[in-house]
Amino acid sequence: MIKYTKIEGTEVGELSRKINLAMLPLALFVLSMSLNMDKIFNEPLSGAVHVLFQGVLFYGVFALIHTKMFLRFVFASILVVEAFTQIAYGASLSVGLVMSVLNTNSGEFLSFMRFNIVEILLFLFLLFSCTYFPTAQNSRANMGLAIIGGAYVVLPTLASAQTLWKAPRFQSRLETAAKGNASELLVGASYFLGDMRDRFPPLKSMKGVVDTARFLFLSDATLTRRKKTSSSWSEVTVDKDSPELLIIGIGESLRAKNLSLYGYGRETTPNLSKLANNLSVFSSAYSAGPNTWTSVPASLTKHSTGFDLSKSIINLAKEAGYESYWFSNHAKYSEWDISVSAIAGQADFTYFASNQNAGVKYDAVLLEQLSTILESEKSDKKRLIILHFYGSHMHFEDRYPKKFAQFVGKNSLLNQYDNSILYTDFVQSEVIEIVRKHGGEYIFFADHGLGKPGGRLSLKHDGRKRPDIDSLNVPFFTFGKRTLSLEKDDPVSLLYFECIFSEWSGISAKELEEDKYCQDKLKSGKIQFINNSLELVEVGAD
Repeated sequence: MIKYTKIEGTEVGELSRKINLAMLPLALFVLSMSLNMDKIFNEPLSGAVHVLFQGVLFYGVFALIHTKMFLRFVFASILVVEAFTQIAYGASLSVGLVMSVLNTNSGEFLSFMRFNIVEILLFLFLLFSCTYFPTAQNSRANMGLAIIGGAYVVLPTLASAQTLWKAPRFQSRLETAAKGNASELLVGASYFLGDMRDRFPPLKSMKGVVDTARFLFLSDATLTRRKKTSSSWSEVTVDKDSPELLIIGIGESLRAKNLSLYGYGRETTPNLSKLANNLSVFSSAYSAGPNTWTSVPASLTKHSTGFDLSKSIINLAKEAGYESYWFSNHAKYSEWDISVSAIAGQADFTYFASNQNAGVKYDAVLLEQLSTILESEKSDKKRLIILHFYGSHMHFEDRYPKKFAQFVGKNSLLNQYDNSILYTDFVQSEVIEIVRKHGGEYIFFADHGLGKPGGRLSLKHDGRKRPDIDSLNVPFFTFGKRTLSLEKDDPVSLLYFECIFSEWSGISAKELEEDKYCQDKLKSGKIQFINNSLELVEVGAD
């Protein structure tokens, strides 16, 4: 017979106490797993060890501050934000991710919430658990865990200190610091903290925030925000036979490998496939970045050490005497947007289908605007028109009318994505018909792709420092009389789209000609892009 005692001595009370004590370690284990998904996928054994020691480290920290509710909340928030970005993007906080958030409008925010609702609810629960559930009241054991956790962070770096100090990369940093009169001690501290980031992820989030602040307030980005984006091209030239009408289409979140035009099993592009003989389709084009905020400005400007919006293709065309237009189904972003909207603002005429809630209208709204301009408004100038589509932006099922919901199957997310591409196919075939009617030239590419369906970041943005190159492979084709010197299977970095535009349009400038700049960039055989930390990354095309 079971004997019960009173109050906290009851079995129910004891069970409740054990559950309460188990909740924090469980929450920290889930967070540690979320922070290390790539390690677990790629190296299961070492990943498991890493998760274990990282969990011990986190518990040790919470044990030390168990009575400081505000500190627990702050530390838990940092861990939860870092874990969420790892799950959603496979990456830590970075300039690109933070700026994408700052530029998000209410419609995109709600779409993001819906797309990630399960993860959001989970991480909110983890935040609550880490903030409110108790630690074991054994000060000696807690101190031991804190010491083990601290040793896990610091000792590996100290053990390799001499090797790290002599590393060429560190010596390069010291030389750069000396030129800028920076303290060698601070540079050294920054370098060694960087070596600890994998073991103590809050350092990653802190770096992302600091990098963003530096980008916004301590760099040329501040000037860009003040709209100082007038042209800085020099010695602009234009061919006598340059086209009267140039139209550029920019797609959204479009994977080349999900288009039947590129060999996909489902017939997602029936209209473009019928037009294939009239298109120049390039199979190995790669976006300039992993998201819209990084890729579009990098594609539409001459990139050197950062976004030089003064050297945009719009400014180049205007200097050649073209009248410029920007038609967009995206929202016109806030004052923090120093990229896409700033470039759009350089055009002589702009049209945003919705200033706040992007994608509330289907992309066909841009067809109406394009037809109206070409049919009713005549101009004595040549024209450049840029169409910025909303394409396959999340939430996918919101991107197409019901009659395009043709794909069905077990994977509803993939079905919705492929249906959005089917609608894009319709829109692009209609654009081509308008271009044909008015004797223009058309070029289309997508701003970026998404992760491989069924993979680590299935149909999500790949925000890692070195994303899967497959997530950057995007459709790129031309229609019209103008041809490019590129072979159809040549690796193409859309980071250098200004060079493609120059050849296609017949408009050039000194900066594109000197030192064989464009020739070298387009024929290098390498793929280059800007990652979310605004670093230039180069990989082989295979």
